[in-house]
Amino acid sequence: MKFTNLNGISKVFIFFFSALLLILTAISRFTDLTPSTFEVLLYFLYQLGITIGILAGTLRKIKPKLT
Repeated sequence: MKFTNLNGISKVFIFFFSALLLILTAISRFTDLTPSTFEVLLYFLYQLGITIGILAGTLRKIKPKLT
């Protein structure tokens, strides 16, 4: 989160869901759970959405304003 300034609800949203996924991943390591293709796809889309969101926010702050 050092690469972009996230404020308020967006920082809480990213932290909460990232921590939740970390906890679920850690718990699943001690079970016989094998993720299905659909679960892997959902995780991929989640990570892709976070990455695109941060990139779009960073580009918006970097792009000069046209006046």
